[in-house]
Amino acid sequence: MEKSEAYNIGTIVKSKGTNGEMVLLFNVDDPSGYTDLEFVFIEIEERLIPFHIDSIRIKEAYAIVALEDINTPEKAQEMVDKDLYLPLTDRPDSGPGQFYSHEIVGFTVVDKEKGEIGKVKQVLDRPEQSLLQISHGNKEILIPFVDEIILTIDKISHQITIQAPEGLIDLYMD
Repeated sequence: MEKSEAYNIGTIVKSKGTNGEMVLLFNVDDPSGYTDLEFVFIEIEERLIPFHIDSIRIKEAYAIVALEDINTPEKAQEMVDKDLYLPLTDRPDSGPGQFYSHEIVGFTVVDKEKGEIGKVKQVLDRPEQSLLQISHGNKEILIPFVDEIILTIDKISHQITIQAPEGLIDLYMD
């Protein structure tokens, strides 16, 4: 499976105990929906490798997980800081008024003052804030993905309406 066909559900943050269990820190809104997982894909050397789940115990935003063939603390330690993925086809529906970042890739971005800016190339998740990476011809525009700037996201017309701070878009156009 290609990474573009998957979504990240979390990261292994540490090993636990003597039988190879690991602590998974979720980066999903509702981890309770992942109690019946049978397998996950782990990114190893830029490839997604499937692992069968022997057991998973969810505790709020994290889980204790045991994977087939990971049965020693040493093997578990090798998995620390690795990201876990599931196929996009298994992702729960985002529901009305909500969306996942990958769903808005390709949406047209329209600024209230400047008009059409371009299309969303990707959503960059940064610790400080997420950014919309927008393609405008051969240029790239970065817009903070925050409520103060994003006015509407229309999943039907595939359009995002923004009101960028004065001068922000001009920085990228010169």
